[in-house]
Amino acid sequence: MAQATFRSFHTLSDAWAKMEVTTGEIARTATDVTGTSLTGAGVTLEVTVQNSGQVDLLSFKNWDVFAQYYALLGVYYQKRLTYTTAASPGANQWTVKGIYRDAAATQAEIFEPGILDPGEYMVIKATLSPAADVTRSHKVLVATANGVVTSSSF
Repeated sequence: MAQATFRSFHTLSDAWAKMEVTTGEIARTATDVTGTSLTGAGVTLEVTVQNSGQVDLLSFKNWDVFAQYYALLGVYYQKRLTYTTAASPGANQWTVKGIYRDAAATQAEIFEPGILDPGEYMVIKATLSPAADVTRSHKVLVATANGVVTSSSF
């Protein structure tokens, strides 16, 4: 019975330590949407996200991108877009167009390619189907793999 008690305390201690690590990582994670553009008659959405935290961000397949928008006939959509590694995302998909030291000047990242380091910018390219009404305001939400969310209107 003593061994079972010690194993239980050990398991609890390990779980607590993992929770502390995860909580610390979340606290040091921050992202900001610094720009959005809707082109292609409302089909192509580009979102620029800055890593304004202290944690390297990766595992983009575990990120979530949501679009809340009105289509041309006023129908409202809330869609979770699916991640793809393809350069041109299909209908209701998103991809990483690029990671940059300076998104406005499209200066490509140098350190740790494929990882969104603190201070870097990532451009997300998404394809909306049906197309968004370009005369109305819409919203995009981007959530990192550890659950930190940022959003912006477009």
